[in-house]
Amino acid sequence: MGRIFPGTLLWFGLLLAWSCAAPAPGGEVNRGERPSSVAATAPPSPSSSSQAPPKVFRERIEWINVWIPEAQVNDRPRILLIGDSITQGYYGTVQRLLSGKAYVGRLTTSFSVCDPKFLDVLKPILDSFRFAVIQFNNGIHGADYSLDAYSAGLDRTFRFLRMHAGGAKIVWAATTPARFRKANEDRNAQIRARNQVALELCRKYKIPVDDLYTLSKDLDSLHRDDFHYKAKAIQAQAQAVARFLEPLLPKNK
Repeated sequence: MGRIFPGTLLWFGLLLAWSCAAPAPGGEVNRGERPSSVAATAPPSPSSSSQAPPKVFRERIEWINVWIPEAQVNDRPRILLIGDSITQGYYGTVQRLLSGKAYVGRLTTSFSVCDPKFLDVLKPILDSFRFAVIQFNNGIHGADYSLDAYSAGLDRTFRFLRMHAGGAKIVWAATTPARFRKANEDRNAQIRARNQVALELCRKYKIPVDDLYTLSKDLDSLHRDDFHYKAKAIQAQAQAVARFLEPLLPKNK
């Protein structure tokens, strides 16, 4: 077991009851692994009693999945992939492609950046491990939130990562499109709008962007459902991610 701070253990214990595998549109857990899942309820955050709480939209099942390999050693730099089931889908291949160069972990979840508990999901892992590079995506889930709410949540998360990620290089991975068909026109319009908001914030904070939207748009025929991809497309996404992240690793470890 890796070095986990006492507060983190308490958080994990409180959350364990809600843990589950990722559902659609959160996707499938890699069945060959035994992921360390944590649950969807996070410790309460202080709030102003004079201010009405924001409206929270939750899905039927909310899930969080954490996987930190080689947690007991620190002889190589660490990469953390934060995302949803799309990230979870290509994670294993990215891990293999960067084997020997970095330890690649993941924190995948259905929670939206708009959710007031989203930062509580990130904090225990950022407090427990030091990462050289963090790739972040969030955009498919939380479809009921407005674009303004998404912009505010994403801005808040970028600022949080800059403050709590221990100097890690932050990378934004653009949200991948839904299958291009008439029934998904509104969802794809939302994804494009959210990607534009993210691009503007990345310019503001000087965060590099891995444009997985454009890459995946050309892989539309390789969707296996409205959001998830077949193996050939996942391989292409993983190769793109590994190519983008490898040059950001420190040269002295």
